[in-house]
Parts: sequence; structure tokens; C-alpha cells
Amino acid sequence: MEELKNAEIAILLSNNTKEELAEKLQHFEHLKRIGNVYDNEMPINHCSVVELIQMATGYHKETLSELLNFGFNKNANSQFRSISKFNKQRNLLNLSMNLAHAYQREYECCAPRIKGSITTDQILDCRSNVKNVYPMSYIKHVKSFLEHNPIEKWHKKNSSSDIDKHFTKQEDSEKFQCKYCKRLLKKNSRKKHLQSCKEYKKIEEDEEIEIEVEEEEEKE
Repeated sequence: MEELKNAEIAILLSNNTKEELAEKLQHFEHLKRIGNVYDNEMPINHCSVVELIQMATGYHKETLSELLNFGFNKNANSQFRSISKFNKQRNLLNLSMNLAHAYQREYECCAPRIKGSITTDQILDCRSNVKNVYPMSYIKHVKSFLEHNPIEKWHKKNSSSDIDKHFTKQEDSEKFQCKYCKRLLKKNSRKKHLQSCKEYKKIEEDEEIEIEVEEEEEKE
């Protein structure tokens, strides 16, 4: 293997100048940063999104597989997906997007990608054999997402009214003001904002403490 590697390097050096090789390497690094290339092996201390969910929830693979089952139902003439399965996939995509944005902000590049092997049926179910992977430390982002979006409820349609009660619609614009920190946001940014709003989280913690105190008083 080492001899083959050295032979390939010798061919590259004979066919290209050092400047040309540097330019090709720079182009490759650019493609890697924007996510257009993938790794053959999982980077050290990295996990897939599903593996991070499993660590965050503690569910066995079989239970998690059922919770994340959003494949198509097929018959002789068509294939279709139920609303509950559609909602599951949408929540998984939202979590994946949150992780991708977090990685982009932290490292200023696309998360590493690996290529796996999938069956024809999985391809027909719109599964991809290329997936992003993230550092194990990103379990904190998954837990934060699941606090407000429990995986057990992913099959249900999210009610916009639950989000509306936390914001005030601005009459002179299309933006919404957070009732806790007064920040102005676009409609599709509200849900993500609640996951990081310190004032909102403080109120949630205080309410949990009040509930615990009430329960203790009832016991007495």
C-alpha cells in the first residue's frame, strides 16, 4: 500500500509543478469547506445526527428507529407518506439544519460528510447515502432542541398558536417582538429564538420551581 501511494505521488509530481499541485489542493480544500466532498471514514469523535439523538434520549436503536420511521407506504401503483411521517421528517430536517448552522458559525465551514451504503428501497424513500457528521459535543445542541421539541411528539403537527403567545405582532412591519427580551424577529425565526432566549428560559425554570413547591405542599 505504501509503495502504491509513493508511485501515485511520483506520477503527480511528474505531471504537475508544485504551483499547480498547490492550486489543486487549494481548490480541493475549498470544495471541502463548502461541503462538496466527503470523507471515506468517520472523523474521530464525530457522530451522525441519529447517533446524537440516541445519546441525547437514551433510547434503544429499535425504539428510536420506530420514532424516526418516516418512510413511504407503497402499493402496486403508488407510494405515499402519512401526515405523521411527514411531520417526523420535518422535525429531523429542522434539527439537522440547526446543527449545520451551529457548525458553520463555530468553524466557518460545512460539517464533515461521510458516504455510507444504502439499499435501493432506501433511495426510493428519499434517503441519502451522504450525511453530515458532528462532534460528540454537539449533543448539547440536540438536547436543547429536544427540550422544546420532544421526539415523542414529532409525529404531531406543531401548533403555531403555541408560538404566537410568546410574541407580539408589530403593526408597522412583518416582524414579531419577543415578550421576554423584546427582540424583533421574522416569523420563521421565532421558534429557534425561544430555544436560546435567556429571559424565556429563566421564566421556565421559575415556573418549574413553583410547580415543585406546590407539589411538596400538597404532600404535606
